Amino acid sequence: MRFSTAGRRLWGSAGLSLLVCLAFTRIVAAVDAGIVDAGVAPAVVVDSGTPPDVDPRPARIRSLIAGTLPVNVDPRSLFTVPLTDESAQQVERVRIATLLSVVDERADAGAAASAKGKVKPSSSAARLAASVDRAVLASQEWQAREQLDRTRLEYYSLSKQQRDDLLLAHSARVEAAKPKESDEERRAREAEEERKRALQAAQAARTEAERLVSKELARLIGIERAVSIRNDHFKEARVALASRKESLLGWQ
Repeated sequence: MRFSTAGRRLWGSAGLSLLVCLAFTRIVAAVDAGIVDAGVAPAVVVDSGTPPDVDPRPARIRSLIAGTLPVNVDPRSLFTVPLTDESAQQVERVRIATLLSVVDERADAGAAASAKGKVKPSSSAARLAASVDRAVLASQEWQAREQLDRTRLEYYSLSKQQRDDLLLAHSARVEAAKPKESDEERRAREAEEERKRALQAAQAARTEAERLVSKELARLIGIERAVSIRNDHFKEARVALASRKESLLGWQ
């Protein structure tokens, strides 16, 4: 069976679209799950028909919004941008909302076309590409990613004050869940703190004493130097007096 040049090009484009779509959905799922890191490409996964593990993040984000997130879960692990960076969160909000609006519009258009039953792809390649797109959109990987994006968008769409209040409330619950200190532990802690304070006081006292001794030693050295200078003056004065005495006696 022979194909024209145009026909071969159409089938080649359809095959390339199929490969790109399949690779894209696998890579997106791997990136969001943290598999692709430091430039290492993910391994090719063959779908064996077994449903993938359920991503717990959408449910945990809803728990965070409801104020019931388990205290052993860090809210930062549920998102891809820092929860303290308001600009980054707003960028994510607009980005996800834009992407989901395109997905929703495409789903609505597909539903309308199916209802009419009259709109058909104009070529074999177009029909194949449309079939691939429908398969990707119906895949479990796509639906899981879409669910995660929608729950993240729900959180990002809250006001900054509401998001801050949710994080503060979660931090307070984490602190409240920490084990309480027993009386014995409290006494041991207080004794250790008292011991450290005593050591610091002793060190400070020793340092102060050494400072006073050094200051006094310097003062004594200064006095000794002054006494030495005066003794030298006295010696010179005695020598001068003895010389004058000899001179006077020589005139008599």
